[in-house]
Amino acid sequence: MNEYTRREEVRWILVSAVVLVVCVAGALGLLLSAKPSVVPDEEARAEAKALRARADAVARCPESAKDLRKELGLFREFSDTSGVLKEPEPDEPPPQNPRAPRPKPKPPEIAAPAWPGAKPTHERARAMLGCAEPATAVVPPEAKASTAWKGVEKAADVKAPGNDAAPSAQRTSAREVLTALESVDLGALEAHVTEASREAEAAAKLAEERAKGAVVEQPLPRGLLGREVAVAAGVLLSLLALLVSFFSLRATSLRRSRSLAPYRKATRPPERGLQAATILRLAAEPSGGEPGLVIGAGIGGVIAGLVGRTDPDWYVAGVTAGLLAGLLIQIVLRSAGQPKHFRERALALADIEKPAVPIVLVLSTVHPGAEEEFLSFFLKLSPSEAANAVEKLANQAEEQILAAADAQALG
Repeated sequence: MNEYTRREEVRWILVSAVVLVVCVAGALGLLLSAKPSVVPDEEARAEAKALRARADAVARCPESAKDLRKELGLFREFSDTSGVLKEPEPDEPPPQNPRAPRPKPKPPEIAAPAWPGAKPTHERARAMLGCAEPATAVVPPEAKASTAWKGVEKAADVKAPGNDAAPSAQRTSAREVLTALESVDLGALEAHVTEASREAEAAAKLAEERAKGAVVEQPLPRGLLGREVAVAAGVLLSLLALLVSFFSLRATSLRRSRSLAPYRKATRPPERGLQAATILRLAAEPSGGEPGLVIGAGIGGVIAGLVGRTDPDWYVAGVTAGLLAGLLIQIVLRSAGQPKHFRERALALADIEKPAVPIVLVLSTVHPGAEEEFLSFFLKLSPSEAANAVEKLANQAEEQILAAADAQALG
């Protein structure tokens, strides 16, 4: 920086630096404090669903155990009253004495098929066997219950005879079903499945309640560059924008100094006219530095941190987009404010250089508000033409001042 650095340039470089520091700190705070999103725990839901299915499967088992005991009782009564399970008595040998009185004839053997009476019990045993695995998975059976399950399994494994099977074959199968179930304690079996049903229902309800509020945290997305690399790249771009702005401002100040250095001792035309024309040309130029780049990078990073807090790639994209947007806005604002600050910039340079042609006299010929028309005309002139024009405007202003002074003295 040097004396040719404008106050507004220094002001904007400081403002842009402060904005950048605040925005980078805010963006880093947002990115580093980002928390992963939470989603429902699918494993907990699947577990609750599986436990509910098991509870529903066991829920019918107590009723099935009651039905089995009831059917076994009916089958036992049927077998006792009908006698279908009794073995036929052997035939008596013929009497040795042919003259002895013959015994009374026996009633005919009951030949009714036995399987229709055993079939309901057999079907209940097979239905009950489906409860063995889910009930045992919930509550391990005690010794009596375990023995009862074996009896039910044995009864269910009995092969049902066909409808056209002989009465003796049906009697054998029916007896196997009755023997397998009568030798075990079905009450213990019913108590086991009842306890299993109660435990399964309680476990299913507990799992369902837990699944309602169960959530898991998803890992933060890594992004294309990786979280650490993306954050570092965004910060580096922002700092580079600040360095570009600083060196751009420094280069602009040095260029002004070099442009005016050859004319500092100019006292005669055309050099003194060229000095004044150069001062006016430099005053018409926009300010140096690139504060739009810096401020745009900072604000773009903060917006990206708010929008894509969990994805670090958004930070790099936001900084890059902010650079471009800030540069465009800066160009528009500088083009609009160029004539507005022309007069004060020219006077500031004249105060430093002390030109032989007073800039105040030249500017006095430019009516306030007409700076834009003056610049559009003046900047199209060649250096020699601009020098002559400045000399003429200064002389014209000086003549007007003298004429006004003479008129005032005569008046």
